[in-house]
This record gives sequence, C-alpha cells and structure tokens, in this order.
Amino acid sequence: MTGKLRDVDTLTGDHLVCHCSDCLAFVRFCDPDRVPAVIDGVQLFQTRVSRMAITLGKELIACVHLTDKPMLRWYSKCCRTPLFHTVHSGWYPFVTIHVAILDYDRRAAAIGEPRGHTFVSNVPAALRNFREVSRFGIMARFTVRMWNDLVSGDFRRAELFEPASLKPIVEPRRLTISERAELDAQTAG
Repeated sequence: MTGKLRDVDTLTGDHLVCHCSDCLAFVRFCDPDRVPAVIDGVQLFQTRVSRMAITLGKELIACVHLTDKPMLRWYSKCCRTPLFHTVHSGWYPFVTIHVAILDYDRRAAAIGEPRGHTFVSNVPAALRNFREVSRFGIMARFTVRMWNDLVSGDFRRAELFEPASLKPIVEPRRLTISERAELDAQTAG
C-alpha cells in the first residue's frame, strides 16, 4: 500500500507520542512478536483527513475496534502493518497516522519532532524524561482542523470512508473482551 500526505507541516498536524493502552495494544494486535514498551509509546501524526491520499492498495486495508469506544484502528491485511486511527464515522474528519509508515527521508522535514507525549499515566514518574502535552490543547487544535474539513466539505474526501454514507470502506472487526484482555496481558508482560 502506498499513499501521500498533501501540504503537511508542523502547523497542519500534531506529531505526538502516545502511551495509552489502546495504542500499545493495537501495535501488539498487528505484530504479536512486538511488545511495545510503555516508556517508548507509539509515534503518531494527527491531521485533517483531506490531507491524506491512498494511491495504491486500498483493497488491502482492514480495521478493528479494540473496545466498545468508537475509535477504529486501520491496518494492512497483507502484512498487518498499523496504519491509521479514526473515529467510526467520516463525520469526525481527522486521521491519526502511525509515523513509522511515513517515508523516513521526508518525515522529519514535514512533521518535525514530536510536540510531546500524551496519556503518560502508564509511564512511571521516574521515567518521564519527556515533555507531556495537554490533551485539552491537542483537542483544541484537532477541533479547529475538524471544523476546517467540515465547513469546506473536505471531510467527504476521506479515503477511509464512503463519501455519501460516511461509513468505513470496510466492515470493522470488533475484538471480544477476552481478545482485548489477552493483548493487554501480553503488552504488560
């Protein structure tokens, strides 16, 4: 699968490191041999859906609900690479992209260094030698970007949702409670 980000820079999105249990479990779901450490977190870039284009391999995309929450986690069916996070409906026009899938040579110039770390409560205080970012601040920035896509109509250009219905382009799989518990146990272990 290949794609591109259009007109992206440090002002059009947020490069963050997330330490939440869902992000860690999702990486584990995609790659059972990789146990992400809470201290390392998962590098993500959150931006407007209209800035992302999938140019090849759209038919290889799958998505999963890790919990009863509305968040969808998108991955490649063929190699189980973690790709994106969105809400379950295209009415919420944002996409969070796993930084690891971005072209390494171009990503530093485009998205810069991480703005900071979020959901750090899982990280022992003695190991928090990084800048924590306010979830309120991130949500405020996200809301402005979301409204830009809603007002302009660009939200209907979201690659992961049908333009008319705003439903996901593939049927999401929902993990069972026991499947999720197993991921959490493996990540913690």
